[in-house]
Amino acid sequence: MSIRPNGSNKPAGLPPVPSGAPPAAPPPAASAPRAGDALTLTTGLNGVQPLPGGLDQVPVLNSNHPEIVYGPGVIVSTLPGAGASHLNYPFMGPFEVFTHHQNRSERDLFQALVLHNPGTAPVRVKVGPSAATITNQAPYRDHGPVPAPDPWGMRASGPGDKTAMDFLRGGRAIKADEVVLAPGETRVVHALRLPPGNEGTGAFRFTTEGPVNGAVVIEDAPPTAASVKRRLDAGDLMPRSSHDPIATQPGAPGQLIFGRVAGVQTGAAWRGSLTTDGEAFRVTDQADSKSWVLVGKRSNTLGTGQDQAAPLARRYGDTAYAAHGNYGVTYDLALPLRNDSQQPREVRLYFDSPGKPLPQLSRVFRGAIAIDVTDAAGRTRTEHVHVSQRAGEVATVPLTTIKLAPGEATSVRVRVVYPANSTPPHALRVETGEPLNAMQRLGDVLRGWFGF
Repeated sequence: MSIRPNGSNKPAGLPPVPSGAPPAAPPPAASAPRAGDALTLTTGLNGVQPLPGGLDQVPVLNSNHPEIVYGPGVIVSTLPGAGASHLNYPFMGPFEVFTHHQNRSERDLFQALVLHNPGTAPVRVKVGPSAATITNQAPYRDHGPVPAPDPWGMRASGPGDKTAMDFLRGGRAIKADEVVLAPGETRVVHALRLPPGNEGTGAFRFTTEGPVNGAVVIEDAPPTAASVKRRLDAGDLMPRSSHDPIATQPGAPGQLIFGRVAGVQTGAAWRGSLTTDGEAFRVTDQADSKSWVLVGKRSNTLGTGQDQAAPLARRYGDTAYAAHGNYGVTYDLALPLRNDSQQPREVRLYFDSPGKPLPQLSRVFRGAIAIDVTDAAGRTRTEHVHVSQRAGEVATVPLTTIKLAPGEATSVRVRVVYPANSTPPHALRVETGEPLNAMQRLGDVLRGWFGF
Protein backbone atom coordinates (compact mmCIF):
# COMPACT_ATOMS: atom_id res chain seq x y z
CA MET A 1 0.00 0.00 0.00
CA SER A 2 1.30 3.45 -0.78
CA ILE A 3 0.41 7.07 -0.32
CA ARG A 4 1.46 9.61 -2.84
CA PRO A 5 1.68 13.01 -1.20
CA ASN A 6 -1.33 15.05 -2.32
CA GLY A 7 -3.56 15.56 0.17
CA SER A 8 -5.51 0.55 51.88
CA ASN A 9 -8.06 2.81 50.07
CA LYS A 10 -7.17 6.49 50.22
CA PRO A 11 -9.98 8.59 48.84
CA ALA A 12 -8.17 11.91 48.72
CA GLY A 13 -4.86 13.68 48.96
CA LEU A 14 -2.79 11.23 46.98
CA PRO A 15 0.02 12.95 45.06
CA PRO A 16 0.69 12.12 41.42
CA VAL A 17 2.90 9.09 40.98
CA PRO A 18 6.03 9.67 38.89
CA SER A 19 5.86 8.00 35.50
CA GLY A 20 9.32 6.50 35.84
CA ALA A 21 12.94 7.42 35.37
CA PRO A 22 13.76 10.00 32.71
CA PRO A 23 14.54 8.60 29.29
CA ALA A 24 18.00 7.17 28.90
CA ALA A 25 20.29 8.47 26.21
CA PRO A 26 19.50 6.94 22.83
CA PRO A 27 21.48 3.78 22.11
CA PRO A 28 23.69 3.58 19.02
CA ALA A 29 21.78 3.74 15.77
CA ALA A 30 21.07 0.55 13.89
CA SER A 31 23.11 -0.31 10.86
CA ALA A 32 21.77 1.44 7.78
CA PRO A 33 20.07 -0.76 5.22
CA ARG A 34 21.17 -1.06 1.64
CA ALA A 35 19.44 1.36 -0.70
CA GLY A 36 16.07 -0.07 -1.66
CA ASP A 37 16.38 -3.02 0.71
CA ALA A 38 13.45 -3.06 3.16
CA LEU A 39 13.20 -6.82 3.20
CA THR A 40 15.84 -8.16 5.55
CA LEU A 41 16.50 -5.32 7.98
CA THR A 42 15.44 -5.86 11.58
CA THR A 43 16.30 -2.99 13.89
CA GLY A 44 16.45 -5.08 17.07
CA LEU A 45 16.50 -3.71 20.57
CA ASN A 46 19.78 -1.84 20.12
CA GLY A 47 18.33 0.32 17.35
CA VAL A 48 15.24 1.51 19.21
CA GLN A 49 15.25 5.07 20.55
CA PRO A 50 13.12 6.80 23.21
CA LEU A 51 9.95 8.33 21.78
CA PRO A 52 10.08 12.15 21.56
CA GLY A 53 7.38 14.22 23.21
CA GLY A 54 5.35 13.16 26.21
CA LEU A 55 1.97 12.72 27.84
CA ASP A 56 -0.37 15.66 28.22
CA GLN A 57 -1.94 16.56 31.58
CA VAL A 58 -5.53 15.61 30.68
CA PRO A 59 -7.07 13.42 33.42
CA VAL A 60 -8.65 10.09 32.52
CA LEU A 61 -11.16 8.18 34.63
CA ASN A 62 -9.80 4.66 34.13
CA SER A 63 -12.12 1.76 35.05
CA ASN A 64 -10.44 -1.64 34.72
CA HIS A 65 -10.50 -3.14 38.26
CA PRO A 66 -11.99 -5.49 38.89
CA GLU A 67 -11.80 -6.42 35.24
CA ILE A 68 -14.10 -9.44 35.76
CA VAL A 69 -17.51 -8.68 37.22
CA TYR A 70 -20.20 -11.05 38.49
CA GLY A 71 -22.82 -8.64 39.76
CA PRO A 72 -23.68 -5.02 40.58
CA GLY A 73 -21.52 -2.48 42.39
CA VAL A 74 -19.48 0.69 42.06
CA ILE A 75 -16.32 0.08 40.02
CA VAL A 76 -14.78 3.53 40.42
CA SER A 77 -16.10 6.84 41.70
CA THR A 78 -14.51 10.27 41.90
CA LEU A 79 -17.54 11.70 43.72
CA PRO A 80 -17.07 13.47 47.04
CA GLY A 81 -18.10 11.44 50.03
CA ALA A 82 -16.90 9.72 53.15
CA GLY A 83 -15.53 6.22 53.14
CA ALA A 84 -13.29 4.27 50.83
CA SER A 85 -15.61 4.13 47.81
CA HIS A 86 -15.09 7.65 46.50
CA LEU A 87 -11.86 9.29 45.30
CA ASN A 88 -13.12 12.89 45.59
CA TYR A 89 -11.67 14.17 42.32
CA PRO A 90 -13.53 16.89 40.37
CA PHE A 91 -12.85 17.18 36.64
CA MET A 92 -12.43 20.63 35.10
CA GLY A 93 -11.94 21.35 31.40
CA PRO A 94 -11.04 18.41 29.14
CA PHE A 95 -11.10 14.87 30.53
CA GLU A 96 -11.59 11.34 29.23
CA VAL A 97 -13.04 8.05 30.45
CA PHE A 98 -11.79 4.54 29.65
CA THR A 99 -13.65 1.38 30.68
CA HIS A 100 -12.91 -2.31 30.17
CA HIS A 101 -14.76 -5.13 31.97
CA GLN A 102 -15.88 -8.73 31.43
CA ASN A 103 -19.19 -10.21 32.53
CA ARG A 104 -18.55 -13.69 33.93
CA SER A 105 -22.02 -14.07 35.42
CA GLU A 106 -24.87 -16.03 33.82
CA ARG A 107 -27.15 -13.01 33.31
CA ASP A 108 -27.07 -9.63 31.62
CA LEU A 109 -25.27 -6.85 33.48
CA PHE A 110 -25.31 -3.17 32.61
CA GLN A 111 -22.42 -0.72 32.79
CA ALA A 112 -23.35 2.88 33.57
CA LEU A 113 -21.08 5.86 32.92
CA VAL A 114 -22.18 8.51 35.41
CA LEU A 115 -21.51 12.24 35.67
CA HIS A 116 -22.34 14.22 38.82
CA ASN A 117 -22.54 17.96 39.42
CA PRO A 118 -21.34 18.62 42.99
CA GLY A 119 -21.99 22.37 42.82
CA THR A 120 -24.86 24.80 43.25
CA ALA A 121 -24.98 26.03 39.65
CA PRO A 122 -25.70 24.20 36.38
CA VAL A 123 -22.68 22.82 34.53
CA ARG A 124 -22.41 22.39 30.78
CA VAL A 125 -20.40 19.38 29.57
CA LYS A 126 -19.47 19.13 25.91
CA VAL A 127 -19.28 15.62 24.47
CA GLY A 128 -16.45 14.70 22.10
CA PRO A 129 -15.68 11.39 20.38
CA SER A 130 -17.09 8.35 22.14
CA ALA A 131 -17.09 4.62 21.47
CA ALA A 132 -18.25 1.46 23.23
CA THR A 133 -18.26 -2.15 22.04
CA ILE A 134 -19.01 -5.63 23.38
CA THR A 135 -17.61 -8.93 22.17
CA ASN A 136 -20.81 -9.88 20.38
CA GLN A 137 -20.42 -6.76 18.22
CA ALA A 138 -16.74 -7.36 17.46
CA PRO A 139 -15.77 -11.05 17.73
CA TYR A 140 -12.11 -11.95 17.84
CA ARG A 141 -10.66 -12.84 14.43
CA ASP A 142 -7.12 -13.92 13.69
CA HIS A 143 -5.88 -11.78 10.84
CA GLY A 144 -2.58 -12.49 9.17
CA PRO A 145 0.58 -10.47 9.87
CA VAL A 146 0.37 -8.24 6.78
CA PRO A 147 -0.92 -4.72 7.58
CA ALA A 148 -4.09 -4.15 5.60
CA PRO A 149 -5.93 -1.05 4.40
CA ASP A 150 -9.15 -0.66 6.35
CA PRO A 151 -10.96 2.44 5.05
CA TRP A 152 -14.35 1.33 6.41
CA GLY A 153 -13.21 -0.04 9.76
CA MET A 154 -14.23 -3.63 9.03
CA ARG A 155 -11.19 -5.55 10.32
CA ALA A 156 -11.58 -5.03 14.08
CA SER A 157 -10.81 -8.07 16.23
CA GLY A 158 -12.33 -7.86 19.70
CA PRO A 159 -14.04 -4.98 21.55
CA GLY A 160 -10.77 -3.32 22.55
CA ASP A 161 -9.72 -3.06 18.91
CA LYS A 162 -13.15 -1.89 17.73
CA THR A 163 -13.55 0.74 20.44
CA ALA A 164 -10.09 2.20 19.80
CA MET A 165 -10.78 2.22 16.06
CA ASP A 166 -14.13 4.00 16.45
CA PHE A 167 -12.70 6.52 18.94
CA LEU A 168 -9.85 7.29 16.55
CA ARG A 169 -12.37 7.93 13.79
CA GLY A 170 -14.49 10.27 15.92
CA GLY A 171 -17.29 7.86 16.88
CA ARG A 172 -20.47 9.02 18.58
CA ALA A 173 -21.64 6.36 21.03
CA ILE A 174 -23.11 9.29 22.96
CA LYS A 175 -25.29 11.06 20.43
CA ALA A 176 -25.69 14.35 22.29
CA ASP A 177 -23.17 17.12 21.63
CA GLU A 178 -23.47 18.33 25.21
CA VAL A 179 -25.26 17.68 28.49
CA VAL A 180 -26.25 20.23 31.13
CA LEU A 181 -26.16 18.95 34.70
CA ALA A 182 -28.41 20.67 37.19
CA PRO A 183 -27.00 21.47 40.65
CA GLY A 184 -26.48 18.22 42.52
CA GLU A 185 -27.64 16.12 39.57
CA THR A 186 -26.36 12.58 39.00
CA ARG A 187 -26.91 11.41 35.42
CA VAL A 188 -26.25 8.26 33.42
CA VAL A 189 -24.69 9.60 30.20
CA HIS A 190 -24.01 6.18 28.66
CA ALA A 191 -25.19 2.64 29.39
CA LEU A 192 -23.69 -0.52 27.94
CA ARG A 193 -25.36 -3.94 28.15
CA LEU A 194 -22.89 -6.71 28.96
CA PRO A 195 -24.35 -10.12 28.03
CA PRO A 196 -22.94 -13.19 29.79
CA GLY A 197 -19.41 -13.98 28.66
CA ASN A 198 -18.94 -10.61 26.93
CA GLU A 199 -16.19 -8.07 27.37
CA GLY A 200 -17.09 -4.41 27.06
CA THR A 201 -14.70 -1.57 26.24
CA GLY A 202 -15.50 2.14 26.21
CA ALA A 203 -13.67 5.40 25.45
CA PHE A 204 -15.21 8.85 25.95
CA ARG A 205 -13.98 12.46 25.69
CA PHE A 206 -15.59 15.40 27.49
CA THR A 207 -14.95 19.06 28.20
CA THR A 208 -16.67 20.57 31.21
CA GLU A 209 -17.18 24.25 31.96
CA GLY A 210 -17.47 23.60 35.71
CA PRO A 211 -16.48 20.91 38.20
CA VAL A 212 -18.02 17.47 37.67
CA ASN A 213 -17.31 14.05 39.13
CA GLY A 214 -17.43 10.74 37.30
CA ALA A 215 -18.22 7.14 38.16
CA VAL A 216 -18.61 3.74 36.53
CA VAL A 217 -21.30 1.53 38.06
CA ILE A 218 -22.44 -2.00 37.21
CA GLU A 219 -26.17 -2.70 37.57
CA ASP A 220 -28.20 -5.88 37.13
CA ALA A 221 -30.98 -3.99 35.32
CA PRO A 222 -30.95 -1.07 32.87
CA PRO A 223 -29.45 1.75 34.94
CA THR A 224 -31.35 4.85 35.93
CA ALA A 225 -30.23 8.02 37.64
CA ALA A 226 -32.09 6.90 40.77
CA SER A 227 -30.54 3.41 40.85
CA VAL A 228 -26.95 4.57 40.39
CA LYS A 229 -27.43 7.39 42.91
CA ARG A 230 -28.65 4.92 45.54
CA ARG A 231 -25.63 2.71 44.92
CA LEU A 232 -23.19 5.62 44.99
CA ASP A 233 -24.76 7.10 48.14
CA ALA A 234 -24.45 3.71 49.83
CA GLY A 235 -20.78 3.46 48.84
CA ASP A 236 -21.47 0.03 47.38
CA LEU A 237 -17.94 -0.62 46.06
CA MET A 238 -17.62 -3.68 43.85
CA PRO A 239 -16.17 -6.63 45.82
CA ARG A 240 -12.56 -7.46 44.99
CA SER A 241 -11.54 -11.05 44.44
CA SER A 242 -8.82 -12.57 46.60
CA HIS A 243 -7.26 -13.69 43.31
CA ASP A 244 -6.79 -10.11 42.07
CA PRO A 245 -3.08 -9.22 42.21
CA ILE A 246 -1.98 -6.41 44.52
CA ALA A 247 0.27 -3.94 42.71
CA THR A 248 3.92 -3.60 43.71
CA GLN A 249 4.73 -0.23 45.24
CA PRO A 250 7.14 1.87 43.11
CA GLY A 251 10.72 1.06 44.06
CA ALA A 252 9.84 -2.02 46.08
CA PRO A 253 12.17 -5.04 45.66
CA GLY A 254 11.07 -8.42 44.47
CA GLN A 255 8.63 -9.46 41.80
CA LEU A 256 7.02 -6.65 39.81
CA ILE A 257 3.22 -6.85 39.81
CA PHE A 258 1.43 -4.15 37.85
CA GLY A 259 -2.12 -4.66 39.10
CA ARG A 260 -5.30 -3.41 37.43
CA VAL A 261 -6.23 0.26 37.12
CA ALA A 262 -9.12 1.96 38.92
CA GLY A 263 -8.73 5.67 39.43
CA VAL A 264 -7.72 8.86 37.69
CA GLN A 265 -4.65 8.78 35.49
CA THR A 266 -2.80 11.84 34.25
CA GLY A 267 -2.36 11.69 30.50
CA ALA A 268 -4.86 11.06 27.72
CA ALA A 269 -2.50 11.55 24.77
CA TRP A 270 1.21 11.33 23.95
CA ARG A 271 2.21 13.99 21.42
CA GLY A 272 5.60 14.49 19.82
CA SER A 273 7.58 14.88 16.63
CA LEU A 274 9.90 12.15 15.36
CA THR A 275 12.67 14.68 14.76
CA THR A 276 15.19 15.77 17.33
CA ASP A 277 15.62 19.36 16.11
CA GLY A 278 12.04 20.22 15.23
CA GLU A 279 12.94 20.39 11.56
CA ALA A 280 12.16 18.00 8.76
CA PHE A 281 13.37 14.41 8.67
CA ARG A 282 15.93 14.76 5.87
CA VAL A 283 15.93 12.08 3.19
CA THR A 284 19.37 11.88 1.56
CA ASP A 285 21.21 9.69 -0.93
CA GLN A 286 22.14 7.34 1.92
CA ALA A 287 19.49 4.86 3.03
CA ASP A 288 18.55 5.19 6.67
CA SER A 289 16.50 3.46 9.36
CA LYS A 290 15.29 4.76 12.71
CA SER A 291 13.00 3.19 15.29
CA TRP A 292 11.20 4.54 18.37
CA VAL A 293 9.63 2.68 21.28
CA LEU A 294 5.84 2.84 21.47
CA VAL A 295 4.06 2.20 24.81
CA GLY A 296 7.21 1.39 26.73
CA LYS A 297 6.47 0.08 30.22
CA ARG A 298 8.60 -0.33 33.33
CA SER A 299 9.32 -4.02 32.79
CA ASN A 300 10.14 -3.63 29.09
CA THR A 301 11.26 -0.45 27.37
CA LEU A 302 13.10 -2.14 24.46
CA GLY A 303 16.37 -1.01 26.01
CA THR A 304 15.51 2.72 26.03
CA GLY A 305 14.75 3.13 29.75
CA GLN A 306 11.65 5.12 28.80
CA ASP A 307 8.55 4.24 30.82
CA GLN A 308 5.60 5.85 29.05
CA ALA A 309 2.92 4.68 31.51
CA ALA A 310 0.46 7.36 32.62
CA PRO A 311 0.72 7.94 36.41
CA LEU A 312 -2.29 7.70 38.73
CA ALA A 313 -3.31 10.92 40.47
CA ARG A 314 -6.04 9.09 42.42
CA ARG A 315 -6.29 5.35 42.98
CA TYR A 316 -7.76 2.69 45.25
CA GLY A 317 -5.30 1.03 47.59
CA ASP A 318 -5.41 -2.37 45.87
CA THR A 319 -4.91 -1.06 42.33
CA ALA A 320 -2.10 -0.11 39.97
CA TYR A 321 0.13 2.90 40.56
CA ALA A 322 0.28 3.69 36.84
CA ALA A 323 -1.62 2.73 33.70
CA HIS A 324 1.15 0.42 32.53
CA GLY A 325 -0.73 -0.67 29.41
CA ASN A 326 -1.82 2.88 28.49
CA TYR A 327 -5.11 1.46 27.23
CA GLY A 328 -7.10 4.16 25.47
CA VAL A 329 -4.16 6.61 25.29
CA THR A 330 -3.83 8.36 21.93
CA TYR A 331 -0.38 8.49 20.35
CA ASP A 332 -0.24 11.49 18.00
CA LEU A 333 3.14 11.73 16.27
CA ALA A 334 4.38 14.11 13.58
CA LEU A 335 6.96 13.20 10.95
CA PRO A 336 7.89 16.12 8.67
CA LEU A 337 9.85 14.91 5.62
CA ARG A 338 12.06 16.52 2.99
CA ASN A 339 13.93 14.87 0.14
CA ASP A 340 17.34 16.56 0.03
CA SER A 341 18.67 14.22 -2.64
CA GLN A 342 18.65 14.65 -6.41
CA GLN A 343 16.74 11.42 -6.98
CA PRO A 344 13.24 10.18 -6.17
CA ARG A 345 13.18 8.56 -2.74
CA GLU A 346 10.80 6.53 -0.63
CA VAL A 347 9.99 6.69 3.07
CA ARG A 348 8.55 3.47 4.42
CA LEU A 349 6.76 3.33 7.77
CA TYR A 350 6.62 0.06 9.77
CA PHE A 351 4.97 -1.12 13.01
CA ASP A 352 6.98 -3.73 14.96
CA SER A 353 6.52 -5.79 18.12
CA PRO A 354 10.17 -6.74 18.75
CA GLY A 355 11.58 -8.51 21.75
CA LYS A 356 11.15 -11.97 23.19
CA PRO A 357 8.34 -14.01 21.59
CA LEU A 358 5.63 -15.14 23.98
CA PRO A 359 4.96 -18.88 24.26
CA GLN A 360 1.26 -18.46 23.50
CA LEU A 361 0.06 -17.74 19.99
CA SER A 362 -2.20 -14.84 20.96
CA ARG A 363 -1.79 -11.50 19.27
CA VAL A 364 -0.08 -8.77 21.29
CA PHE A 365 -1.51 -6.00 19.10
CA ARG A 366 -4.76 -5.78 17.22
CA GLY A 367 -5.40 -2.20 16.26
CA ALA A 368 -5.93 0.59 13.79
CA ILE A 369 -3.39 3.19 12.75
CA ALA A 370 -4.31 6.42 10.96
CA ILE A 371 -1.68 8.00 8.72
CA ASP A 372 -2.23 11.55 7.43
CA VAL A 373 0.00 12.83 4.62
CA THR A 374 -0.05 16.55 3.81
CA ASP A 375 1.85 17.93 0.82
CA ALA A 376 3.36 21.39 0.36
CA ALA A 377 0.06 22.68 -1.06
CA GLY A 378 -1.77 21.71 2.14
CA ARG A 379 -3.67 18.78 0.62
CA THR A 380 -4.13 15.91 3.07
CA ARG A 381 -4.88 12.28 2.49
CA THR A 382 -5.63 9.84 5.30
CA GLU A 383 -4.98 6.10 5.26
CA HIS A 384 -6.49 3.78 7.89
CA VAL A 385 -4.42 0.62 8.31
CA HIS A 386 -5.17 -2.39 10.50
CA VAL A 387 -2.28 -4.24 12.18
CA SER A 388 -2.25 -7.68 13.80
CA GLN A 389 1.02 -8.88 15.36
CA ARG A 390 2.42 -11.44 17.76
CA ALA A 391 5.30 -10.82 20.16
CA GLY A 392 8.68 -10.90 18.48
CA GLU A 393 7.35 -10.01 15.03
CA VAL A 394 9.20 -7.37 13.03
CA ALA A 395 7.27 -6.21 9.99
CA THR A 396 8.51 -6.85 6.48
CA VAL A 397 5.60 -5.03 4.83
CA PRO A 398 5.25 -1.30 5.52
CA LEU A 399 2.13 0.39 6.83
CA THR A 400 2.56 2.84 3.99
CA THR A 401 5.09 4.15 1.51
CA ILE A 402 5.53 7.85 0.78
CA LYS A 403 7.22 8.74 -2.51
CA LEU A 404 9.16 12.00 -2.63
CA ALA A 405 10.43 13.75 -5.72
CA PRO A 406 13.80 15.57 -5.50
CA GLY A 407 13.42 18.57 -3.20
CA GLU A 408 9.86 17.63 -2.24
CA ALA A 409 8.61 18.16 1.32
CA THR A 410 5.61 16.65 3.01
CA SER A 411 4.26 16.14 6.50
CA VAL A 412 3.16 12.81 7.96
CA ARG A 413 1.04 12.37 11.07
CA VAL A 414 0.65 8.97 12.75
CA ARG A 415 -2.24 8.42 15.17
CA VAL A 416 -2.92 5.34 17.29
CA VAL A 417 -5.39 4.84 20.13
CA TYR A 418 -3.76 2.03 22.07
CA PRO A 419 -6.34 -0.77 22.25
CA ALA A 420 -7.29 -2.84 25.27
CA ASN A 421 -6.15 -6.47 25.26
CA SER A 422 -2.84 -5.52 23.67
CA THR A 423 0.54 -6.15 25.28
CA PRO A 424 3.25 -3.48 24.90
CA PRO A 425 5.87 -2.50 23.98
CA HIS A 426 6.09 -1.94 20.25
CA ALA A 427 8.17 0.19 17.91
CA LEU A 428 7.49 2.59 15.08
CA ARG A 429 10.16 2.30 12.38
CA VAL A 430 10.98 4.64 9.49
CA GLU A 431 13.20 3.61 6.58
CA THR A 432 14.37 5.68 3.66
CA GLY A 433 15.88 4.54 0.38
CA GLU A 434 15.42 4.33 -3.35
CA PRO A 435 12.01 3.32 -4.67
CA LEU A 436 11.51 -0.43 -4.66
CA ASN A 437 10.83 -2.14 -7.95
CA ALA A 438 7.86 -4.40 -8.61
CA MET A 439 9.73 -7.61 -7.72
CA GLN A 440 10.91 -6.17 -4.44
CA ARG A 441 7.36 -5.14 -3.56
CA LEU A 442 6.13 -8.63 -4.39
CA GLY A 443 8.85 -9.99 -2.09
CA ASP A 444 7.53 -7.72 0.69
CA VAL A 445 4.07 -9.19 0.37
CA LEU A 446 5.25 -12.80 0.17
CA ARG A 447 7.45 -12.40 3.22
CA GLY A 448 4.53 -10.88 5.11
CA TRP A 449 2.18 -13.70 4.20
CA PHE A 450 4.50 -16.66 4.56
CA GLY A 451 7.07 -15.37 7.06
CA PHE A 452 10.23 -16.25 5.12
